[in-house]
Amino acid sequence: MSRKIALGKVVPGVSYTTGEVVAVTWDAASPVAILGIDSVERAVIVVAVCTEALGGGYGPMFNFGTDTDPNAFIDEAVVAAAVVGDTFVGAGLVAADHPLQVAVGDGGGGPGVTGAFRVTVLAAPTS
Repeated sequence: MSRKIALGKVVPGVSYTTGEVVAVTWDAASPVAILGIDSVERAVIVVAVCTEALGGGYGPMFNFGTDTDPNAFIDEAVVAAAVVGDTFVGAGLVAADHPLQVAVGDGGGGPGVTGAFRVTVLAAPTS
């Protein structure tokens, strides 16, 4: 089954975003909300640009997903060796009553852990 989604569609009372930008660092309180809970399913495109190379200790972990599937859009294994300027894109559906978020961890700690992303989200309700 295929669905057509108009990113310009406006639904009153629905929280959707075009171009939301959130900075996420390796030491942020996890999870970092990127798109809040809503009453409808949303189609999203997540673009994460590395703004600080990932490294140090056991390495920082960034999972881009939802509260029920933390790595639904971009998995930590994909971004593990990211350097400044690397760009990662994920797309899919965020179910009604679930947020889009980045789960952040320090990989077990250790000195010199680094890493950060600038995350842009394009989102639209599917109904």
